[in-house]
Amino acid sequence: MTTQDNGNDWKPGDESTLTQDQQDCIQLLEFTLAEARKGTFHAMAIVGVTAQGFGSQIVGSNVPATYMGLGMALRELEDKFKAPPAPVNRQRPTILRPGGPL
Repeated sequence: MTTQDNGNDWKPGDESTLTQDQQDCIQLLEFTLAEARKGTFHAMAIVGVTAQGFGSQIVGSNVPATYMGLGMALRELEDKFKAPPAPVNRQRPTILRPGGPL
């Protein structure tokens, strides 16, 4: 099976054309598939991000645990990519001084 990746036909074992992020995705999916084949998982949620957008899929019926796992993933994502706080403008314009400090 081949897939389209960056406009190139990619075949298993041809990691030289992939970015490190793409290689990390393959490694994670291979590990996850191996564990799934052992029967480790009872529910799963996957989010895939492409150059054009994203998609998600959820399978299984353990809704509470899946919800908690998604919440944990969201917190990890927020921590990893947290933007610095926006600067606070402590000077507001007033009627007497438009654009000036209080």
